[in-house]
Formats: sequence, C-alpha cells, structure tokens
Amino acid sequence: TLAFIKHKQGDIELWNVNKSNIIINGKDSLAPKESCYIIEGDKYKIGDFELPVKSNPKANLSMLRHSFSTVFDFEKDVTPMIEKQNLKSILSLVKNERVTMKPLMFSDIGGQDKAIDIIKKGVLFPIRYPEAYKNMPLNHGVILYGPPGTGKTRLAQALSNEADINFIKLNGLEMESKWVGESENWRSLFQTAKESQPSILFIDEFDAVAKERGGADVYGDKVVNQLLTLMSDLEKDGDDVFVITATNKLDTLDKAITRSGRFGLHVPMELPDEKGARQILDIHTKDLPIDIDKDELAKTLVEKKASGADIAAIVTNARSQAFERFGIYQKMDDGTFNPDDLANLKINKDDFDKAISELFQKTQKRPIGYNHYNK
Repeated sequence: TLAFIKHKQGDIELWNVNKSNIIINGKDSLAPKESCYIIEGDKYKIGDFELPVKSNPKANLSMLRHSFSTVFDFEKDVTPMIEKQNLKSILSLVKNERVTMKPLMFSDIGGQDKAIDIIKKGVLFPIRYPEAYKNMPLNHGVILYGPPGTGKTRLAQALSNEADINFIKLNGLEMESKWVGESENWRSLFQTAKESQPSILFIDEFDAVAKERGGADVYGDKVVNQLLTLMSDLEKDGDDVFVITATNKLDTLDKAITRSGRFGLHVPMELPDEKGARQILDIHTKDLPIDIDKDELAKTLVEKKASGADIAAIVTNARSQAFERFGIYQKMDDGTFNPDDLANLKINKDDFDKAISELFQKTQKRPIGYNHYNK
C-alpha cells in the first residue's frame, strides 16, 4: 500500500504504511510509519514491485478514478474523542443538556418536491452510486433559479448533507466587488474544490458574475470566459466537483454558461402551491402550540403569493404576536418570566392575520422577491 499526501504548495509526501521498508532510488530506506518528500523521477520499491514517480501519466485516468483509488475516511475514528472533549468543555461552562443541531436535509425543505427530485437524479445519485454512472456524462454544473425566498440556498446545503461531502459557499455579488479583473482567483477556487473532492461549490447570486458577454464590462467577460474553461476542465477530467449556482434572473446569464456540458441542469424553484405551503407550515410550526386550520392558512398564503422565506417569517412573527398577547414580553421585561408562563400559550388565527398583514404592508402587499416574478 502506498500513501501520498499532496500539500497545498504542491509538494508530495510519501508515507510508509506497510510493515516492511520502502527503498527510494535503490539506496534510501523508508521505515514503517515514516515519511519523506519525493519529486518526479524518484523510484520507490517494495519487495519486487518498483514504480517511478510521474507528475502526469501518459493516459488520463480521471474517469476511472473509482476503479483504482479508495478514499479513506478517518472521521469515525476521531469523532468519539472530539465529542467527548467537546462535552467536557460544554459541561464545564453550563449545566443545561447538550443540544445537538440536526443538519439540514431534504425533508426540512417544503414546497419543492419537484426540484428535490431533479437534484436527486442529476447530482445526488451519481455521487452515491458512481458505479451506475460509468462512462456517462454527469451534470457538474447546476443552476437553481426562481424568486428569492424559495429555498435555493437551503436546497444546496441539504444536498451537501445528503451526499455527506464538502460544501464551499460563495456569494456572487461579493465576488464581483472583490475580484474585479482577478479571474485567476477562480482557478484557485476550483483547485481548492478539486483538492477536497468530492465537493460542492455553491455560488449564490450567480447572475452577478455570469452576465451575458458583449457589453462594456470587459472584466466581467473575462470572468465568464474563465468560468467556461474551468467547467469544461471539470467535465473533461471527471472530477467529483459539482458547482451549484442560484439566481433570480436566469435570462441574464450568458448563453454559453447555460448550455449543456457547463451548467446543463436547470432546476426551477417556484413559489409554493397549497400543498407546498402546508409542508412549509408543518416544518416551521412542528414544535409550536398552534390553534389554527393549517389548510386554510396555506390557502391564504398561496393567494398572497408567499414564498418559503415569507412563511417562515410569518410563523416567527405570529409567535411574537402571541407572546405580546399573553404578556410574555412584559414579564421578561419585568424579570418575572417563568417557563410555566408558556403552558397555556396558543398561537391563533388573529396572531397569524396580524403577521401576514405586517409582512405584506412592508413589501407593499407583495412577498419577498415577488417584484421580479409578477405572476
């Protein structure tokens, strides 16, 4: 068994994980559990097996990666000790029970069953079952598009958790302002994703960096060209890197960006229907004392063209209205609040009506993101 580590600087380190010595260049001996740095041209030998070190093989073996390489995951080995140390630290500070945050999964996203189904078949299953997709072109680029507040970022995060792979999140607007004319930064970014593959590179507000070329924005055109090249390289090399993007303005993206082979999988994220609105309500009111007909509430929310983010905000505001009505805030202010004060708390229709009214008054009777999707 030969174990290599490629460091960020490009140096390659060889570790001897065997029970016998490794001979380097016919003279130097590397004992078990020892390591050394190697360069191109070095030859290592174990028993009768000898192999030279090459930076670039004659044949491109990337597409066959799963047949000749194995990923070793040591997380299970170290996680118990880490959790034990974390628990010690937490218990030394507080006496309350430890709360474990559940990672965001597909089941935590309501109203987007169609989008989840597309993502499963186009990205998740190829990651989980690579043997079923041998010699088949994969969708390394995905565009999630639709009104703001429909859960595009949440869907990308849930995908990384479902696939249990690395997740790198970026914002297109921030990158546009910081990386003007710096297309080489994109190459470094993709290289980082490759080094931690399998991985998901998520770019929110993608339209900020992938605008249609041909205008006065020379730097923007340069970035688009760089992106096209990097995506072509991912497809050609067969890397386990998936670039998931989100945009509210699909029609403003460069046509070469959206064509098959670069970002060929387009996933619509629409405002929820009554079934979807009910799903979202169930998710956000799961542990709340609700006294209201959820089906009727879902119908009202759809009539208002509420997004998933709108519904989450309405539930939070409705709870706040109930706190106000029960005098919970006043007791908190007076310092007389006791958890038993919540025993009879119920969030009713009036609380939700006030929350809905306040939200749509703030947005001029239009939900978050509806300004660009006047349907």
